[in-house]
Amino acid sequence: MRNILLLLCLACVSFAQTRQMGEVTSKNSNGITLKTDAGQNIDVPVTPETKILRVPPGETSLTKAATISITDINTGDRVLTRANQIIVMSRSDLDQKRSAEQAQWQKRGSSGKVSEVTADAFRIVTPNGQAMNVATSPQTTFRRYSPDSVRFSDAKPSTFAEIRAGDQVRILGDRNGDTINAEAIVSGAFRNFAGTIVSVNPAAGEIIVTDLDTKQPVTVKVNSEVNARRLPEQMSQVLAQRRNDGLGEGTASRTTSPGAPPVGNRAEPGRPAPAFGGSRDLGQMMERMPALTLAELKPGDALIVASTAGADASRATAISLLAGVEPLLTGPPSDRRLSGPWSLDINMAQ
Repeated sequence: MRNILLLLCLACVSFAQTRQMGEVTSKNSNGITLKTDAGQNIDVPVTPETKILRVPPGETSLTKAATISITDINTGDRVLTRANQIIVMSRSDLDQKRSAEQAQWQKRGSSGKVSEVTADAFRIVTPNGQAMNVATSPQTTFRRYSPDSVRFSDAKPSTFAEIRAGDQVRILGDRNGDTINAEAIVSGAFRNFAGTIVSVNPAAGEIIVTDLDTKQPVTVKVNSEVNARRLPEQMSQVLAQRRNDGLGEGTASRTTSPGAPPVGNRAEPGRPAPAFGGSRDLGQMMERMPALTLAELKPGDALIVASTAGADASRATAISLLAGVEPLLTGPPSDRRLSGPWSLDINMAQ
């Protein structure tokens, strides 16, 4: 009996070790190479006994699966490997699904900062300062960003109970007057601050920044998902002048509390993105700015950091970094913003 149990345990361990999920990076006639979600590169052999199935994105069963061959697998496909089985979601199908979803969010999506939560609804303030009621139902789905990741794929299924005043949310649903009837809600707690660099560790992917408001050091984790840019000197000077003249983009809306950013209206695959408070989208502006690497930063440089908000205020996972902002941080502490608060758009890409 003990031997039988041992064999069963070994079989379970073997099965668990063959179960992997990730993206196809290459293939040959004998198998595929997979970069797992954990970041490992593994070779998955394909034998005559291996069954390869393709399923549409979003399906949770194999009822609609189609049998395919290894020649039908392409680089970029998402796969789940199991014992003698490979389940494939094609990259083209995923891209089409993502595009359709993003179109829906752009057409019927709303965003804002939660100002009040009641028993079964909550209120938000939109980027233009409008107060809206958000009504939920048993059919409303909820997701929430984890405190240490900026990827939507890492967002976890959530509930209404996790929504708090101060959260930033994006809501899919139709408007009826000043009410949004929510079909799906994605929420998250984010943090934005300006500071000066104390040290840079490119090997560890970390920088230590002194928060200009709290005067405390913050260790900022910078990974490959981060949108790091440098603001050209001339643009920085122009924005600083506009702020000083009272013409800054974000001065038109002061309905939120100081330092409490509303949510923008821009979505980009893979991460939430910062947006410029007001009519001009700083997120789009940033895409045209020179890219930045940690090796280019040095102690004393000024940064504006958009990050996730975790329980430990001394650590942050960066969403975006903007350097070259010294002219924008020379005003009084209450005015150390890019002509108004930053906002964070919560990305809808699956």
